Amino acid sequence: MIDQHRYIRYIYNRVILEAAAIRAAAVSALARFGALCEDLLPNILVLLSRCMMDDDDEVRDRACYFHAVLEQHNKALNLQYILEGLQVSLSGLERALSAYTLSPSEVPFDLRSVPLAATEEEEQDAKRKRQEAAEGVVGITAPAKKEDRAATRQDVFAEKLSALPMCKDIGPLFRSSAPVELTESETEYVVSVIKHVFRNHIVLQVSFVRLGPRLGLYSRL
Repeated sequence: MIDQHRYIRYIYNRVILEAAAIRAAAVSALARFGALCEDLLPNILVLLSRCMMDDDDEVRDRACYFHAVLEQHNKALNLQYILEGLQVSLSGLERALSAYTLSPSEVPFDLRSVPLAATEEEEQDAKRKRQEAAEGVVGITAPAKKEDRAATRQDVFAEKLSALPMCKDIGPLFRSSAPVELTESETEYVVSVIKHVFRNHIVLQVSFVRLGPRLGLYSRL
């Protein structure tokens, strides 16, 4: 028989050991177990209460939110607010909330005013931001030729990689791939990877981007 508590311990270890984005995802995973497994719920409520003391505001907010829902012991609430998730476009929600805060109104914010799916323009804009952040190139406005863009991009990567001690003696850069997204397009945190190919080595550049009012970039090789 599968020991469900073992999975809970493993997920909670992510909360203790990992970076903030992974801790936030682990909190969401714990909440889903609590919504689906009543026998695990008491232990999960305890773990979520501990997560409320996390250093990261995203982790704390998720823990408070899921704890408040789960402690109601209401399956309908669990289904609507945990298992089904937010049934709106995240980029559309961001735009609607921004517009609402910029134009004060006595009328409460209505979630029904947010579109269920992102428009094509919003998707293209989000994709452009992710690609620019992953490549470290922001604000390109001149329409360059495809060959010129590839050559310039290759030169930039070669220069940056050669400056790293770990890549100093592995030879010239042969080719760099286009960014490949590792996460869903509408998540707040987007992870992408670029493969840099050398003669006898492959270097992976992993970029972590937070999409929102404050755009952040964290890249590791």
